[in-house]
Amino acid sequence: MKQKAMKQSTRIKLDNESVTPGSDVIELWCLRMLVQHGGHRKFVTKDSFSSDEVLSALSLEEYSEKDIDRPAFMKLLKEKHASAEKAAHTLPSNLQENIAVVQEQLSLNDVEASILAFTIMLHTEEALEECTDTLGQLDKNKLTRALSTVLDYPQQKVASALAVKGQLALSGLIKLDQNWTRDMKSKLDLMSGLVDNLMSPRVDPGSLFSNCY
Repeated sequence: MKQKAMKQSTRIKLDNESVTPGSDVIELWCLRMLVQHGGHRKFVTKDSFSSDEVLSALSLEEYSEKDIDRPAFMKLLKEKHASAEKAAHTLPSNLQENIAVVQEQLSLNDVEASILAFTIMLHTEEALEECTDTLGQLDKNKLTRALSTVLDYPQQKVASALAVKGQLALSGLIKLDQNWTRDMKSKLDLMSGLVDNLMSPRVDPGSLFSNCY
């Protein structure tokens, strides 16, 4: 009896050995939301798209001026998703370097570091924010399921990383709204000042949190 081949995992490179950007990580994350997690239902409406920014992130700007053939467009999205899963992806170089510093200083595991990187980009990239809006309003369980899909980690590990006694919460890096049903960006609140620091050219580890509170 043949064993079923295991799905090859496509996760973002977090090590700092190579900071040469691969294919656009925002495109990969958006495609996972739209294709794997059902975001296409709100993204592709009867006669328009919910976000031109997302179309641009997917290099599909020309479709904003075309009549929508939903089956054909979904076929294209699935093809782009399959291709993106085969490519190598890295974070923007400044963020990748600084995430590596934070991960070492605070002993974050890869799941925690990946969630932090995603959340930083969620708070800085309009296309990513608008793509998460296609997932609707999220409670804690729906949030961890969505992040599990986007970041390619088991939901249980994502939930543990976002727990009140997890390192992200204890360090103050990310505060998860535990109670209300909200959009993803609103559910994941970042330490004030952290976005600017982590998106800047690599700073001295000792001053990485100097203006954060």
